[in-house]
Amino acid sequence: MTGQKHRKILNLVNVDELQKLTSNGFKPFTLHLSDGRSFQVPHPDFIALSRRVVVVIDAEGLPNLIDPLQVVSARPNIGERG
Repeated sequence: MTGQKHRKILNLVNVDELQKLTSNGFKPFTLHLSDGRSFQVPHPDFIALSRRVVVVIDAEGLPNLIDPLQVVSARPNIGERG
């Protein structure tokens, strides 16, 4: 498998998983990235997804562009509701 094809497959898996988290019964979650950063997603309006980029709006209202391959986990925010 070529590097580009492998990257595309991984990209699809990450985005598909994130799409599941943002639909049907949304619950707030935090994205954790490979570089140690994390972004809270308190409501579906704070995240936009495409195959090549994830955009998360932070607490100051600024967009953060994230390569889906950098997402290592998405964990629910305990005690919060969307």
